[in-house]
Amino acid sequence: MRVDEEIREVLALEAAALGEALGDARARATYGELAAALAAGEVGDLLVPSLERVLELGLRTGRVRRLHGPHAEAAAARLFQATPKGQALGAAVAEVNQALAALRGRTLEGVTFGARGPGAYTLTIDTTTTRLTLEIGGEGVALKDVSVEV
Repeated sequence: MRVDEEIREVLALEAAALGEALGDARARATYGELAAALAAGEVGDLLVPSLERVLELGLRTGRVRRLHGPHAEAAAARLFQATPKGQALGAAVAEVNQALAALRGRTLEGVTFGARGPGAYTLTIDTTTTRLTLEIGGEGVALKDVSVEV
C-alpha cells in the first residue's frame, strides 16, 4: 500500500511510539518494521493490519490531531479509508444509508436508542410500514434488522 508523503513521517513516528509502548518484543519489532516501511512510503500486505491499528488508535483517540494537527488527521483518515478495514467500514455505512433512504417520505412513528453493553448500541426506527434496527459500536454501524409490513 502506497503512503502519501504528507503523512509518512507522522505515521512512522506513531508506529515507533506504539512499538516502544508495547512490552512484547515481537510486537515492537513489527511496529519497527512498519515505521521503516512508512518512512519509505510503501507498506507491504503483511504490515497493513498493523498500519490499520496505528491509524485507528491515532484517529479514535485524537492523538494524531493533538500532536500533529488537523492536516495530519485528515491525511490519516484518507489513508484509513483506503485500507481493507476502512473500505469495509465504508461499505457498511453505504448499506446503512441505503436502508435509511428507503424510509424517505414515510411517517415516523418512533425512534429508540438502546444500550446493549459498553460501547454497543442499537437505534430502532419505526414507520407506519417499516422497522429498521441499526447496531452502533466500536467497529462502526451495521444494519441489524429490517421488518416490512405488507
